[in-house]
Amino acid sequence: MIDDNKIGVVIPSYNVASHIVSVVSSMPSYVDRIYIVDDCCPQNSGKVVKECKTLPRNIKSSIYIIKNKENLGVGGAVKNGFEQALKDKMNIIVKIDGDGQMDPSLIKSFAIPLIEKKANYVKGNRFYNLDDLKEMPLVRIIGNSALAFMAKMSSGYWSLFDPNNGFVAIKNSTLQNIALHKINDRYFFESDMLFRLNIIGAKVYDLPMKSKYANTGKSNLSPLKSIIPFFVFHLKNYFKRVIYNYFLRNFSFASINLILGIILISFSIFYGMHIKNFYIAIGEEVTPVGIVIMIYSALIIGVQFFLSFLNHDMASEPAAYKPYDH
Repeated sequence: MIDDNKIGVVIPSYNVASHIVSVVSSMPSYVDRIYIVDDCCPQNSGKVVKECKTLPRNIKSSIYIIKNKENLGVGGAVKNGFEQALKDKMNIIVKIDGDGQMDPSLIKSFAIPLIEKKANYVKGNRFYNLDDLKEMPLVRIIGNSALAFMAKMSSGYWSLFDPNNGFVAIKNSTLQNIALHKINDRYFFESDMLFRLNIIGAKVYDLPMKSKYANTGKSNLSPLKSIIPFFVFHLKNYFKRVIYNYFLRNFSFASINLILGIILISFSIFYGMHIKNFYIAIGEEVTPVGIVIMIYSALIIGVQFFLSFLNHDMASEPAAYKPYDH
């Protein structure tokens, strides 16, 4: 089954010269093309792979080096690799990192759901098996948990976790329908990709996996430091997704619930502040009970409308079979 599909693996490379050769040398035999994207790496990662004499001949012949003239960031590097893989007509395109934290032997597990048409996109999830978290630094667990919740809202994939996992696989036909040039060039790439996938209604498969943290070097991404800038990106994507899916492409009771929820919540907040300031200005310390009840009633009803919209949004997630459904 897997041998009937052309599989390309994209590896963005920046300061991973000490690991990149071992990653490439462990590629499975069914991988047809390995795209090493040297993102203007000061260690010349691409050159290190190209000049390595210990790589098996079959692997070396499948390597395609892409040298970026300037550093584009991990997202920019991956997009360059994706574009070349599309040109080469790879059926399945996989992205892994070059720092040795991802096991290339798992590529088959990522490709099969795509080949069997159970999903359009497969991403790794390092959080499903609790025993595996013992190897993960605590700061990553905390930071990734916060980032995961924000990604659920912005992408609309409420059942997924570990959104910043860089081990992903995508079908050629799905990738062609995504506006790659609009996706973030930096570390927000994976989360932004999920947002774009939801816009086209793609089914995403969450695959449990392990990561290796020993002797793989320090990650360039700090989850805790990324929370604030990522929050801004997620907020923008959330508003865009809601506008696209509930007002431009479709209009339903969920859209009405959202409108009424926003109107009533906004009314209760701003009118409540206005009334409070008004009565303070005229020397009254206590607001009439009837007005207070009206304001709180508007707030409660508005929240109910918004929760109804949220419930509909969660139920509308493009579903995909998951390996732990049985």
